[in-house]
Amino acid sequence: MKKTILAAAVAGVFAATTAQAGPLTNVNVFDGSGGAIATNVSAFDWNEAGSGLAIGKGPLGSDPTAAPNPFTLVYQANLVSFTGDNTPATGLNNPFATGGYEFTIASRFDESATTIGPNTAQFTPIPGSGTVSIFFDNAAQGGTQADVAAGTGFTDGLEIARFLITGGTSTFTLIDPTTGLGSTNFHFDVTSAPEFVNASFIQGVLGDVMDLHFVSNQNAPTGTSTTISFHGGGLYPLVPVTGADLLLKVDGASQFSTIPEPGSLALVAIGLLGLGLAGVRGAGSRNGKSMVSFA
Repeated sequence: MKKTILAAAVAGVFAATTAQAGPLTNVNVFDGSGGAIATNVSAFDWNEAGSGLAIGKGPLGSDPTAAPNPFTLVYQANLVSFTGDNTPATGLNNPFATGGYEFTIASRFDESATTIGPNTAQFTPIPGSGTVSIFFDNAAQGGTQADVAAGTGFTDGLEIARFLITGGTSTFTLIDPTTGLGSTNFHFDVTSAPEFVNASFIQGVLGDVMDLHFVSNQNAPTGTSTTISFHGGGLYPLVPVTGADLLLKVDGASQFSTIPEPGSLALVAIGLLGLGLAGVRGAGSRNGKSMVSFA
């Protein structure tokens, strides 16, 4: 029984840390060369003219559960500001030619759709089906500034963070045949070697291994978010917008939380193991004789 309890406790530590993040944490943002861009940042605020595309789910008003289901969702935006920063982000959003730089975000993953009301659908991301990445770009790296209308310049910079989709939910309500509103709350984590956070650009106050929470409002028609293509290659291949797709205006923000590093998990497990052994030895020894032992 002691073995079983101990094994369950150790397994519980690993299960909890992979499924549950720590508290939200502020981060410090750097330029990759040691220069501070912003400190004590509680959120990255992405352009409200950011665009999302539900591939094959158009036009607006179509049955959300019709094929394709699941479907692929792509998203892209440039950063407009930091929330709670204590350092002016000089150069953010300035033209590259005058020393400006930018942070951009791109994502691609699969979702399944279900109807939850007469005019409302719920969309659930499929864990492990895709990623979200943050990029840093400036003229010195030869990049081009992001262009929302053309849908270019979002993935040509240096990828400084990548997270795997692990959960969340999204809803969208059709208000009338030409108008709809929705919201999202997605979760992305660093789960294995392909995912990472470059500490030369983003440093967590409470730790260097982080996960990302993305929340947004979205609406159609898209207004200022009209774009003709998404991404450009690699993990985020070029996707031209067609009449069969549903284009959304997305106003999003991302926050970070910390998760224990693998080394910390190992120490916790070893500590539990030690406590378990001590408890077994204490309970299994009477009159100097051991009654319970581990093989």
